[in-house]
Amino acid sequence: MKKVVLVALMALMFSVSAWAQYGAVNHWETAVLETDEWAYFEGTTAPPQDWNKENYDDSSWKKGKGSFGYGDGDDSTVVNQATSLYLRIKFNISDTSKFVGAVLSADFDDAFVAYINGVEMTRENIGTVWTEPAYNDLADFDREAQLYQGGKRSDYLIKKFQLAYSIKNGNNVLAIQVHNNTTFSSDMSAFFNLTFGIKDASTHFSAPPSWFVTPPMFEEYSSLPIVRLTSAKLNDSVKIPGTMEIAWNGEGQNTPFDQAGNHYDGHIAIKYRGNSTLEFPKKSFRIETQDSVGENNNVSLFGFPKENDWVLYAPYSDKSLLRNYLTYNLGRTLWEYAPRTQLVEVFHNGYYLGVYVFTEKVKRDKNRVAIKKLDSSEVALPDLSGGYMLRIDWPEGLCRVIHLRFNTPMVSQGLRT
Repeated sequence: MKKVVLVALMALMFSVSAWAQYGAVNHWETAVLETDEWAYFEGTTAPPQDWNKENYDDSSWKKGKGSFGYGDGDDSTVVNQATSLYLRIKFNISDTSKFVGAVLSADFDDAFVAYINGVEMTRENIGTVWTEPAYNDLADFDREAQLYQGGKRSDYLIKKFQLAYSIKNGNNVLAIQVHNNTTFSSDMSAFFNLTFGIKDASTHFSAPPSWFVTPPMFEEYSSLPIVRLTSAKLNDSVKIPGTMEIAWNGEGQNTPFDQAGNHYDGHIAIKYRGNSTLEFPKKSFRIETQDSVGENNNVSLFGFPKENDWVLYAPYSDKSLLRNYLTYNLGRTLWEYAPRTQLVEVFHNGYYLGVYVFTEKVKRDKNRVAIKKLDSSEVALPDLSGGYMLRIDWPEGLCRVIHLRFNTPMVSQGLRT
C-alpha cells in the first residue's frame, strides 16, 4: 500500500500544472483601488455605446468613492436601485513593455464584465464572452458578495497576451458593468481592484494592499493537456451543442496553451454537472462526444477505452486538486474498477477555469463496470443473487436503486433498469 501511495504522489508531482509557476513577474503594483474615486452610471437606461472606451467623456457621470451598493453597511457610495451599474476609472501607463500580467480582485453581487480600453478582460456569471450584456440583462444566478460575511475577494487573472491587445502608453480606462440577478434586487455590491505584474524593479504605481496575495501566473505552456470548450450559455438540465479541443503532446511533454487540438477536435454536447456544487464558482461538466450530426461518437481520450460519455470534475472545495485523482488511481490498483482519470487545464469560451479532473462516466461497459443486462425472464433466485450498487440521488431523501451486479465468478451478471 505504501508503495502504491508513493508512486501516485510522485506521478502528481511530475505533472504539476504551469498555473503554479510565477513566470517573469518581479513584483506587483496596484493601479486601481476599490477605494479610489470612480465615475458611475446607474443602469436604468442604456449607457452610450462607447462608454467603456478610454476616449469617452464621462464628465456628466456621477462620481463616488468605491465601493458601491445600496447602503447596507459596507458601501462607500450609495447608488440608486437599478438592474445594472456602470463604472469607469482612468490610470496612466508609462511603459507597457514592463507589464506581464494583471489581476482583477473583485467582490460583487451578482455578476460583472470588465474591460480595459473597451476590450473585454474577464466576466463572471452573465452572458456570452465578447457579447456586451444589455443594461437590463440579469445575472445567470444569485451570487452573494463575500466581504461583508467575512469572506475574500475573488481574483481574475489577466494574461500578458490580453494586455497586449488592450493597454497602451498614456491614459487607460478600466470599465466595469455590474448586474443584479433580479430587476428589483435589494442588494448590490461592487468592489474592484486592478494590480499589475511588473517584470523588473521599475516603479509605476503603488504597492498592493495588505490583503493582496500573490496569485499564480501562467507560463505559455503546461505539462498537462489543454482542454478548450466552446458553447452558448450552459445549464444543469439539458445538454447543449458545443465543441471541444484537446491539445496534448503526451505524458511528460509540455503543451503550449495556444496549440491546436491535436488530441481531439470535434463536436460535443455539454451541460453543468452536480447539485449543491452548482453554487460553486468553479463548476463541473458532463460531456458527450458527438459526430457532425449530433450522434454519439465513441473515441479514446488519454488512452482510455473508447466511449462517448465523459466528466470534467471541478475540485473546487478540494484546494489540493488531488483527492479524487489520487483516490481513483489507488482504487484501480486495489479493486475491480475505478474511473480512469487525467488532470487537465480547462478553458471555456476563451476563459481559463482552472485545473480539472477529466474522467470516465461510471456506466455499464465491458471496459468499465463489466456486467450484462438481466433478461426479462430472470426474476427469481438464483438469477437475482449477487451484489448491487446503490445510488442515492437528489431530491434529498430519495434513494434510487440501480440494480448493478459486480462481475465476479461467484455471481451471475446483470443489470435491471
